[in-house]
Amino acid sequence: MGACRGRDFPVEQGTIVRRLLAIIGITVLGGALWGIGAAGAQTTAAFTCSYTLSTTALPAGGGPVLVSGTAPADTDVFISVNGSVAATTHSDKVTGAWGPVQLTITATSTIAVSIAPNYPATPCAGPASVSVEAATAALPRTGSNDTKPFVLAGATLLAVGVALVMAARRRERTRGRV
Repeated sequence: MGACRGRDFPVEQGTIVRRLLAIIGITVLGGALWGIGAAGAQTTAAFTCSYTLSTTALPAGGGPVLVSGTAPADTDVFISVNGSVAATTHSDKVTGAWGPVQLTITATSTIAVSIAPNYPATPCAGPASVSVEAATAALPRTGSNDTKPFVLAGATLLAVGVALVMAARRRERTRGRV
């Protein structure tokens, strides 16, 4: 067996090059797909913030609203009502879940959730406001619970009026005969 020459190989050189290119292509493609999956999980799950409200409409007088959501793991979460921090909580060390936190809302309000200053570039997405129905004043009351005295007084006045009219007509008839 001598030196290897192109004609002594049992496989052609073109086939070797194609196989080598196929192996390199599969390796690059696999590395790219594996890298996208790992990096995507870190950026989307670790640095998102969202929240939900148990209700966005309350009856007149207001009531409780439960706020819950997810944030980056092991961080402080600040819940504001109309620009003032109303509650602070801490997200779970593994999942990032937090809440529910109960707020008492008495008027239409804007609710915001923030994870700053820990993650100042990460906004928290969720419903922005809770509306409270306006209180309606009671209608003025007319009449009363007992109308019998008024009906009797009206009937009596009607009877007296009829008697006076009849008396006046009778008197007029009797004066005309004289």
